[in-house]
Amino acid sequence: MNLLAEMTVRLENGVPVARLDGEIDLSNANAIGAELFSAVSNAVVGLIVDLTGLTYLDSAGVKLLYELNTRLQHRRQQLRIVLPEKAGLRRVLTLAQIDSVVAIDETVDEGLEQIRGQS
Repeated sequence: MNLLAEMTVRLENGVPVARLDGEIDLSNANAIGAELFSAVSNAVVGLIVDLTGLTYLDSAGVKLLYELNTRLQHRRQQLRIVLPEKAGLRRVLTLAQIDSVVAIDETVDEGLEQIRGQS
C-alpha cells in the first residue's frame, strides 16, 4: 500500500473493522479499495471502516467509499463508516452526501451495535 495511508483490520464480534490512518488520494485509493473489499468474506454481515485516523480524503477517496458500498450491497452486506461529528473530514463526507447511502457512526462500538442489530 502507498505510504500515505496505513490500514489495519481486526475482527470484532465477527465483524471486520478496518482502521485507516493517514491520507487517501488518487495515488492510493484503488489499492486501499481492493484491500478493504478483500477484508470482507462472504460469511460476515458487513464492514466497518474507521476513518478516525484519516487526515486527508479527496474525491478519489469518496468515490472509493461509494464503490465499496455498492459492491457490498451486491453481496447483501453493510458498510458503516466511523467518523466523529467533530472530525474535519466529516464535512467532506457530508458535502459528498455519502451519509445518504452509508451510515456514519460516532464510534466503532456504535457501528458494531448497529451492524449486528441489523443482521
